[in-house]
Amino acid sequence: MKPAKATPYLALALGVLVVSTAAIIIRFAQKDAPSAVIAAWRLSTASILMAPWVLARHSRDLKKMGRREWIVVLVSGLMLSIHFTTWIESLEHTSVASSVLFVTTNPLWVALAAPFTVGDPWRRDTMIGLALAMAGGLVIGLGDAQGGLAGSVWGDFLALIGAMAGAAYLLFGRYRRDYMPLWLYLWLVYSTAAVLLVTFALITGHTLIGYPTETIMWMVLLALGPQMTGHSSLNYALGHLSATYVSLTILGEPVGSTILAALLLGEMPGTAHIIGGALVLAGISVASREEMASSNAEAP
Repeated sequence: MKPAKATPYLALALGVLVVSTAAIIIRFAQKDAPSAVIAAWRLSTASILMAPWVLARHSRDLKKMGRREWIVVLVSGLMLSIHFTTWIESLEHTSVASSVLFVTTNPLWVALAAPFTVGDPWRRDTMIGLALAMAGGLVIGLGDAQGGLAGSVWGDFLALIGAMAGAAYLLFGRYRRDYMPLWLYLWLVYSTAAVLLVTFALITGHTLIGYPTETIMWMVLLALGPQMTGHSSLNYALGHLSATYVSLTILGEPVGSTILAALLLGEMPGTAHIIGGALVLAGISVASREEMASSNAEAP
């Protein structure tokens, strides 16, 4: 049975709303826990909670998986682990507004990767969007460098790396939809990323236990909300809408995160963030608008 026409769009809206809270939750957890531990807890908790239900429903599908499916899962898990490692770490060095804005530039990287992934040539809109986004990123970077935030430019760079890894994760998620059940795919990818993140946390000298109860609650909430509800909703939408359209809609995340950061953390966006952010968002919108129009025309 096919989902109702509006269902993927509702899932997309829910996903964007929930993931907008992630940066705020991470900031609260970072008061006592290192970024590597937060990332490991986020994916490990989600994987453990999902395991019984997924295995009960998809044990046969798991046994049928071939080499291609496992390659997609492993590469997606690797990309997801890089995405969370770099982005969560970026929040220790720069503002929520800058970090979330840079990490949500993934539609631009999806568009730039199109000739190498789906064979689509670069279009004029892509080049214009890239120029606008680069100009916006430069404005934000200069503003952060002059704003007195220690290592803020490094934080911006880490968030940008997270965006590139996130774009790769989205593209692989798009390929998944034709031959793997959604929840099995998500569980396997989350589990792969969890193993990689736990390993990284341990080899970098961190412990995964012994943190205050409040910190553990924040990390569990990060898994239940932004990870299981938010990312799962986005991946559901990816099964019915294009990767570029989904990643374009995720542009609502920096807006929501910036508002929450201002209200809960007292981080008011400066002039550079407003001007640069507008340029980046405009660039991503321009680079993705043709794909967005195609998605609207073809979506079930």
